[in-house]
Formats: sequence, structure tokens, C-alpha cells
Amino acid sequence: MSKADDGPVRQGYKALEDLWIGNLQRLVRDPVLLGPASRFLGLLGGVRRTCQDLGEAWLGCWGLPTRSGQRETLALLQALEERLLQLEDELATARTMGTGGTGGARTSGDAAARAGDPGTAGAAKVGTTAAAAEEVGP
Repeated sequence: MSKADDGPVRQGYKALEDLWIGNLQRLVRDPVLLGPASRFLGLLGGVRRTCQDLGEAWLGCWGLPTRSGQRETLALLQALEERLLQLEDELATARTMGTGGTGGARTSGDAAARAGDPGTAGAAKVGTTAAAAEEVGP
């Protein structure tokens, strides 16, 4: 720092700042103020959460996506992307080994049903039921 930075204006500002900080710290630590302030902040947090819930309910009535719904969808998309990358790696490994298969990955609808995929779980059950009916015979 140069000598110009330590002028009387800077020293006066620092003295005033120290005075304000000291008084503010004493005020914040005062139990008379601390109790009501903490209750107010607790109440404010509850009001905020209630407003968020009402907003999500209102958006849900109109069929619009909510923040929590978007988070859930994003988590599902990320899991799907990870699984896709894993299957691509398995396929690349299988091709380099010359097998040409999927590297042991299950591709049947039954595997999708075990994974909890609601879109193909019904198809897997129908296929399993049809296969069981063929084994038993008429």
C-alpha cells in the first residue's frame, strides 16, 4: 500500500467500521433479541415451505412440471444414461473379443421386468406366461 491509501479518510472509515461491528455483535448476542428472532426465522421457514407446497400443488393441477418432478426426471435420465454407457462399453468389449454379442447383457423383456421398467414389464409377463403355457401344453 502506498502512503495515500493510509490517509485520514481511510483511518476514519476503519474507526467507524470497528465501532459499528462491535455494537452489532453485542446486539446480535443479546438474549432479549435472540429468542424472538429465532422464533421469527422458524416461522418464516414454515411459511416458505407452505408457499412452495401450494405452488407445486397449483402447478400440478394444471399439469405443469414442478421442481421436484423435474429433479426426479433428471435422476431417472442420468441413471438411464449411465446404463446406456455401460451397455455400449460391454458391446465394444464383446466386439473386440470377436463374439459379436452384447457382452452378457440381458436383452429380453424379462430382464427389463426384473429391472423395474414399467414400459416393458407387461410384455415380459405376457412372454413368460405364453412360454409357460407352451411347456404345459393343451
